[in-house]
Amino acid sequence: MIARTLCRSLIVALTGTVMHFATCDAAEPTEQHVIAFRLAKPKTMEFEDSAKAKSHADAVRQFGCDVKVESHDGHTDVTYSLKGWKEASFTSDELADHWEAWFDKAGFDAIHGHEDAAHGEAVEYRSEKWLTQSFDSVSKATEFVSVAKALGCEIKQGRQDVQFRLTSWRHLEAANHEVAEAREAWLKKLGFETKHAD
Repeated sequence: MIARTLCRSLIVALTGTVMHFATCDAAEPTEQHVIAFRLAKPKTMEFEDSAKAKSHADAVRQFGCDVKVESHDGHTDVTYSLKGWKEASFTSDELADHWEAWFDKAGFDAIHGHEDAAHGEAVEYRSEKWLTQSFDSVSKATEFVSVAKALGCEIKQGRQDVQFRLTSWRHLEAANHEVAEAREAWLKKLGFETKHAD
């Protein structure tokens, strides 16, 4: 999780634009907007500009990735990998939306449930009753907690069991109809009530 006990900032150069966000524990609790993210397999991005390659490598490293940088034939390859689901919290939905797009562009699977109206393809979901997922290890349960937080769920966690519910409708946006159908099937498998207009 990014910055739990101390305020920390991350500055990332992305396509020539510098983005800044900060999260910290405050005296009064603030709403956190969570993105769960993972890499199903290692990703390599090629950069002509070595400064952009370094910035990208630093950014994915800040999000917990193992990073390898190699320069050859006039360009720089940044290869990164990540084990399991991780989460990042942001102080506003606007920042979370920006970083969700950044994760998608960087090749990550990213999940961020939205409360507001959908833009394009989306799957709505909720569960008014508590649902339970059981896991064979604490680490897998912890990964699932990151996903449930990103979906916007209330969570009760045991060692290897996670209970979760979401009493109001939220939605996941999708790049296209096929992605929306896959997300709907996944949400139904978890036990959520879903809506997706064809």
